[in-house]
Formats: sequence, structure tokens, C-alpha cells
Amino acid sequence: MGVGPLSHQEIDAWARLFCIDISPFEVDVLRRLDRTFREHQANKTKPADADVDASRPMTPELFDSIWK
Repeated sequence: MGVGPLSHQEIDAWARLFCIDISPFEVDVLRRLDRTFREHQANKTKPADADVDASRPMTPELFDSIWK
């Protein structure tokens, strides 16, 4: 299970808690940002080291080419 969408009730509770008058435009922006964030998180399927070719033996030359 992933993170669920930000609800209007949660935005309203946050605005009341911090005594912030939030406009409909701002609510729309928050929900769009939330959707974009969740889509980005869902697309993170490839581990960070997936591009590493572990079949090549580590040589001093290869090491130097990586870290220079």
C-alpha cells in the first residue's frame, strides 16, 4: 500500500489548526502537488544501483574512471 491522496478534510484540519485562511486556488495547488508527488513515488521502481554492471571485475583503472 502506498500513501493515499491528501483529502479536503485533512487540508481543512491543517488550516484550522494553524489559523490559516486557505483559498480554493491554494487547495487546488496542494492537491496537484500531492498527486504529482505520489505519481513520482509510484514510478520509483528501479533501485539506485540498478545501472551497476556487477559482471565487470573491479580493476584499478575502472575504479579510477568511476571516481575521477
